[in-house]
Amino acid sequence: MESSFLIISLTAFAACVALWAVCRGAGQWGGRFTLRSAVLLGTFLALLGLHFPMYYEAYSGQPDAVLKGILVSLHNTMRVFIMDGEVDPLVSFASNAGEAAEAYRLAAVALYVLGPVLTFSFVLTFIKNISGAGRMALRFFSETYIFSALNESSAALAGSIRRGHRRALIVFAGVEEQERETELEQQVRGLGAVIFQREAAALRLGLHMLTNRVTFIVMGEDTDQNTAQGLAVFERWGSKPGTRLFVFSDSTQSELLFQTAREGGMVVRRVDMKRSIVNSMLYESGREIFDSAREDGGGRYIGAVILGLEGCGTEAFKALCWYGQMTGYELHIDVFDRSEDAQDRLSALCPELMEMNGVRISGEAEYFITVHSGVGADTGRFAGEFTALKYVTWVFADLNNDSETLSAAVRARELSAGMGMDPVVRAVVRSSRMARSLKNAVNFKNQPYNIVFTGDMDSACREETVMSSALEQEALARHKKWGTERDFWEFEYNFRSSVASALHVRLRRELGIPGAEKPAGERTHEEREALRIVEHRRWNAFMRTEGYRWSGSRDRSSRNDLAKLHHDLVPYDELSEEEKAKDDI
Repeated sequence: MESSFLIISLTAFAACVALWAVCRGAGQWGGRFTLRSAVLLGTFLALLGLHFPMYYEAYSGQPDAVLKGILVSLHNTMRVFIMDGEVDPLVSFASNAGEAAEAYRLAAVALYVLGPVLTFSFVLTFIKNISGAGRMALRFFSETYIFSALNESSAALAGSIRRGHRRALIVFAGVEEQERETELEQQVRGLGAVIFQREAAALRLGLHMLTNRVTFIVMGEDTDQNTAQGLAVFERWGSKPGTRLFVFSDSTQSELLFQTAREGGMVVRRVDMKRSIVNSMLYESGREIFDSAREDGGGRYIGAVILGLEGCGTEAFKALCWYGQMTGYELHIDVFDRSEDAQDRLSALCPELMEMNGVRISGEAEYFITVHSGVGADTGRFAGEFTALKYVTWVFADLNNDSETLSAAVRARELSAGMGMDPVVRAVVRSSRMARSLKNAVNFKNQPYNIVFTGDMDSACREETVMSSALEQEALARHKKWGTERDFWEFEYNFRSSVASALHVRLRRELGIPGAEKPAGERTHEEREALRIVEHRRWNAFMRTEGYRWSGSRDRSSRNDLAKLHHDLVPYDELSEEEKAKDDI
C-alpha cells in the first residue's frame, strides 16, 4: 500500500506541472495558473498522498478509518506549509514501504522543505502585489500603459514612452517569479514601472478605465501567445472607449482575428515589427536607394541585393519591388538565401509578381529579379555569383542573427570593394549595443566598412516608430481622401496600402519629380500624365507583392478580394479616364 501511494503522490505532482505546461502552451487560464501555483498544488497533493497510508493504518479497524485518515492527513499537510509539521513520524513510517522505503523518506523530506519555501514565496509576492496595487490606486488619473511581458523589446519601448510621457503610469504584467531581480527588472523599475505576476487581462483596473486612457501593449517573444493574450484583453476591455490595444504579431491568424473581432470602443492595432522596420528605413533613408544608382545607357541602374529572406529580408524584397518604380530608373534585385526553395516560396507568396519578372511594357511595373536559392552569404558560390553582378548599389542584410548578419554585411562590403564599387550596405542588427559599438568599424588598415545598422532595439522600439509615427499620420491623410479613418485602422490592407502610397509620394518630392510638389489640379498635362503612370506602376507592383493577380477581365464585377483578383492590374493605357484619375495623388 505504501509504495502504491508513493507512486500516486509523485504522479500527482508531475501531473500538476504537466497541466501548467499544457495551459501555458495553449495560452489558457490568463496566466493565473503559474508554474509556482502548479508546484504548490502538486506538493499539497503529494503530501496528502504520503500522509494518508500512515493515518489510515493508525485508525484501521474503526468504521470511519478512511474518513479519519483523510481529515487528519489534510490537517497535517496544511501544517507543513506553516512550518508546524513534524517529518519524523513520516520518515519512521517509510520503513513499511519495503524496497521503496528510501524513496518514500526522500520524497517526504523534500516535500517538507518545499512546502514552507512555497509559502514564503507566496507571502513575498503578495506583499509586492499589494505594493503595486497601492501605487496603481494612487495613480488612477494618470495615462496608463500596460505591457504584457518583460523583455528587451518591451523595456526599450517603455523607456521611449517614459521620455515622452513623464507622468504616465507604466505597468508590466505577466512577470513570473524567475524573471524578478534581473537587470531588465531593475531597468524598468528605474522608469517607475509597477510589476505584477498576473497577466494583463487579469489585472483589476477599476477607476483607471473611467478616468484616463489605457493602452495595452502585447509584445511577448511568442507571436501566437501574443494573439491569445491580445484576444483575452479585447474580450474583457474591448467595449471601453478611449482604450487602445497594440498586438505585436506578423501571423495571418492575428490579422484575421482582429479584423473580425472589433466591435466595441477599443482601438486595436496589429504591429508587424519586420514591416515596421522596413517602412521606417524607407521613410527616413529610402532616397539612398536612388542616390546610389549608377548611370547606365542614359538611365540609372539600381542594383539592389537582399541577403537572406529570414527576418526583415522578405519585407525588404517586397517593398523594393514597388518602391523602386520610378521613371528613369531600372530596378534589378538579386536575392541570396540559404534555402533551396527560396524561389518557390517567393512565387507562392507573390505569384503574379514573379510571373511579370523581366517584362517590359509601357505603363506597367518593371523589375528584374534573380533569386539565388541555396546560396548563403557564407558559401563559396556566393562570392562567385555576387561578383558576377553588373552593379551592386544597395545591400540589405538580415539573417535573423546579429553575428551572422554582420558577417554577411562585411562580406558584401569586401566583395564590393574588390569590384570597385561602394554600395550602401544596411544590416539589421537587433542589439543596440552592437550597433553603437560597430558603427565606425574599420579594418587593420583603418579603412571603414561603412555599414549602416537598422532595426536595433533603441531605434525600432520607439513610441514614435511603432505607436504614433509621422509616416502613419501621412498615410492616414492619404487614406482619408477616399475612405474613413475607422477603415484605415480597422483593415490591414487599407493601412498597408496607404503607408506604401505615402512613402512613394514622399520619395517623388525628395527626388524632385516635376509636379510632385503641386496639388493635382495645378499640374501641367505632361506632369499629370507622368505622375499618374508612376503611381499606377507602383500600385501594380504593390498589389502583386500583396499576392493579387489580374482577374482576367476589365469588368469591375470580376474583382474578388477574397481570391485576390483585381480588374485594374493592367498597363496604364488600358485604364479608363475615370480610373486614370484615381492615380492623381
